[in-house]
Amino acid sequence: MNEIKNIRHPEKVNKPDKISPSKPPWLKVKAPLGDLFLKTKGLLDDLNITTVCEEAACPNIGSCWEKKTRNNDDYG
Repeated sequence: MNEIKNIRHPEKVNKPDKISPSKPPWLKVKAPLGDLFLKTKGLLDDLNITTVCEEAACPNIGSCWEKKTRNNDDYG
């Protein structure tokens, strides 16, 4: 009975915790931390602008913003 209480969901009793294998190293992207990226992020935050890159959690956001490019949607 105590074992069942420790499980988040009863359906997980007979299922493995990790269903899919971990991603290979070549597929993982490092977090963007360059100076130009941080300046661009700060500027967009100050202007209250949200970019498509941020909304989509684009893995290439660091390389684009380091080149001073960005995409945003204008709704109006």
